[in-house]
Amino acid sequence: MNAAISEARKDLSPYAPRIETMMINPERIGDLIGPGGKIINKIIEETNVQIDIEDDGSVFITAEDGEGMAAAKKMIEAITHEIEVGERYEGEVLKIVTDRNKGTEIGAIVDLGGGKDGMVHISNICGGRINKVTDVIKEGEIIQVVVVEIDKERGRIGLSRKDALPKGEPDPKCEAVSADPSRGEHRGSSSARASEKKRTDTHRQTRSVRPAGGPRRTPRVTHDDSDHSTTARVQPSTGYVDPAADETPSAPIKPRVRIPVPDRFKKKND
Repeated sequence: MNAAISEARKDLSPYAPRIETMMINPERIGDLIGPGGKIINKIIEETNVQIDIEDDGSVFITAEDGEGMAAAKKMIEAITHEIEVGERYEGEVLKIVTDRNKGTEIGAIVDLGGGKDGMVHISNICGGRINKVTDVIKEGEIIQVVVVEIDKERGRIGLSRKDALPKGEPDPKCEAVSADPSRGEHRGSSSARASEKKRTDTHRQTRSVRPAGGPRRTPRVTHDDSDHSTTARVQPSTGYVDPAADETPSAPIKPRVRIPVPDRFKKKND
């Protein structure tokens, strides 16, 4: 016997059948199974293993070789892993997200593996502000990200590209966007801020004092019995005032209108 094998092998033959057990969070069993068993069946087909799951989170994997076992364990760990803030990932940019109303680019969706993904907001792409997401990253590109926020109620994961960059090293892509005049003003530059302030001041100056369709003041009428006439003091309605005009309009003159009174309303002399 010693001539055939002097000691026990440290590992099974790669071609020997084997069974291994894993423990997962019972709350993640549904994620591992997937809708209609889609996820778990995909693992079984791709790795040629048999998987049994217990209610307490025990996962039994039966494989005919070590390669299939290792592949199945890796896929299960990726699906059931609890993502935490601060973890680093390298994933593909799946989609560029745009604002529904304005149509502007606001971020990018990045694949984290195991059927999970997260969003890199445009403010977390570069150290400074940029105009467009696609100025720095493109769909299908592989980038490194760091988890900065987890919203368990909504099931959303916030990612950051700028925090995944080496500290103190330059970012060529972001620097190229800031220095390229053909891409428009950099939103963080002093010239961009000055232009925005000028547009805001112009908008304030051209606003009207009273919106169109505002209420008009009702004329006030007084009676004078001495001359059997009625004096009506008409209050003119307020018009629009343009603060940007060169000359300030003078105050409107309030005209006094004398309205003759019909004879039937005059007092009779005794």
